[in-house]
Amino acid sequence: MNIHFNDKLLFDKFLRATLAQVQVGSVLYGLHDEQSDTDMLCIYFPFHNQTYSFVQTHHQLQYKDTLTRTDYLFVDVFSFVRNALSGDSTLNFEALHCESLLQTPLHFLYASRSCFYNYPVIKSYLGFAQRDLKQYWQQPTERDAIKKYIHAERGYAFAQQMLAGSLTLQSPVLLEKKVLFSGLLPAERKRVLHQLQADVDTFRKTKANAALEAGHLTRYMQPDHQKQLDQNLYSLRQTPQFQMACTETMAMELFYEVNENGILYDQPNVTFKKN
Repeated sequence: MNIHFNDKLLFDKFLRATLAQVQVGSVLYGLHDEQSDTDMLCIYFPFHNQTYSFVQTHHQLQYKDTLTRTDYLFVDVFSFVRNALSGDSTLNFEALHCESLLQTPLHFLYASRSCFYNYPVIKSYLGFAQRDLKQYWQQPTERDAIKKYIHAERGYAFAQQMLAGSLTLQSPVLLEKKVLFSGLLPAERKRVLHQLQADVDTFRKTKANAALEAGHLTRYMQPDHQKQLDQNLYSLRQTPQFQMACTETMAMELFYEVNENGILYDQPNVTFKKN
C-alpha cells in the first residue's frame, strides 16, 4: 500500500532528507511504453520523531508531482532494508540492483545485494506470480491483462535467478515473451498461463523448498552480513541528510491513521492506494 499525501512543504522536507533516488517501475525491466508512469523511489534518513516512534510500517509515502507527471515514493532507509529482506516490498528489493546507488551514500547496498537473496523474498516473488496469473482474466483492458502475465513471468524468472545467485533486472527474453503472448489467441494464452502456473508451483515445491532445507538459502541473512550491514547503516550518521533529519520532524499521523483505520479515502490530505 502507498500512503498518499499532498503537502508540498513535507515533500520538500523529504527530498532534503533523501539519501538516494532510484527510478523504478517498468523502466527497470525494460518493459515500459508510452503510457508508463514515471516513478521515483526516494530513500531518506528518518526524521527525529520517526526514529523515536514505536511505529514501524512497510507502507511507503507517495506524492504526485502533476507538473512533471512523476510519482515520488518515500521510504526511510531502515524500512527499506527491512522490506527488501522480508519480501514485503519487492520494489525495495529490486532497487538494490540499480547501479545509480553507487553514486550515493547507499552504495554499500548495491555491493551487498546478493546477501538479500533469501527464502522469504523468493517465496514472495512466486506468490505474486500466482496472484497475477489468477487475476489475468479479471483485467479491464488488454494492456492490463498482458501486464499481469508479464509480471508473473518476471516474478518466476527473478525467483530462478536468485536461487542461481545472480539477478538481472532487464532481460530481452521477457520482452520477447510479452510480444509473443500479445499475438496469441485466447485459447493459446490459456495454455501458456496454465503452464506458467504449473512451473511456478513445481519450482516452489522442488527447488526453493529443497534449497532451504539443504541450507543453500538463508531464512533471513547470514549473521556476519547482518553485522556489516548495521555498521554501514551506522556510518550514515556522517551524511548531511542525517544532520538535517535529526533536527526535523514529520507528521506521524500519516502512519497512525493506517495502523488504526487501514485504507481511508475521505481525508483531505491523506489517501491510500494499492501498489
